[in-house]
Amino acid sequence: MSKLTLFRFDHDQEVKPGCCGYRTYTSYWLSDTREHAENEIEDATEHDEEEPSGLCPHCMLDLLDEGDYRIEEAEQ
Repeated sequence: MSKLTLFRFDHDQEVKPGCCGYRTYTSYWLSDTREHAENEIEDATEHDEEEPSGLCPHCMLDLLDEGDYRIEEAEQ
């Protein structure tokens, strides 16, 4: 089982993630590093006209709820 980190992306203006079209100033993505998250978001939205943005808060929560995820506090 690989460990993923939930990355938050704040935007200066509303974005419309490709997941559902909900407009948001904050989006999320699960990946092993922030750099990988940014690259995966770019790849996932390569053909979209919208700004690459990840998943809206609602869709991220749905993904976590429907998946087999365990949330752990990061080591400080």
